[in-house]
Amino acid sequence: MKSLFILSALFVAASFSTLRAQEQDAGKIVTNYFAWIDAGKIDAVGDLLTDDFTVSAPFSPVPIDKMGWKGVGEGFKSGFSDMHHKIVDWFAAGNKVAVRGVFTGTNIGSMMGNPATNNKAEVPLTAIFELDGKGKIRSLDLKFDMKSFEAQLMAASGAGNANN
Repeated sequence: MKSLFILSALFVAASFSTLRAQEQDAGKIVTNYFAWIDAGKIDAVGDLLTDDFTVSAPFSPVPIDKMGWKGVGEGFKSGFSDMHHKIVDWFAAGNKVAVRGVFTGTNIGSMMGNPATNNKAEVPLTAIFELDGKGKIRSLDLKFDMKSFEAQLMAASGAGNANN
């Protein structure tokens, strides 16, 4: 009986250790995803995505596939060369990683057919990543306040400044 208890305890400890390692690996995948997006390494980001990857985002009424998402990444990087995603908090459970963060950037380049506004945007975001168990991202559910983002981009430069 005592040996059964010890074996059970060892199994639980090993399972917990394996689960913790998987969560750390998942966190590293997501951390790399944002770091590479910010650096404009869109091909490296593409390597993190499965071939059947899909994303839902506030600016698209339909899911976006892997090639479309790479295009979005290139468009954002050309529009916001200084873009940065700050991860405020994240946790992993099973094959999912939830992230709470903040996007910041200055719109100094044309983006998706729109001219630069030279305005800075700072938008909180929530992202839920689904991983495939082999180190790749299968899906992304991205949420942020699109109206707030657009309002920041379209705000008149120097609004509230009497010298303008």
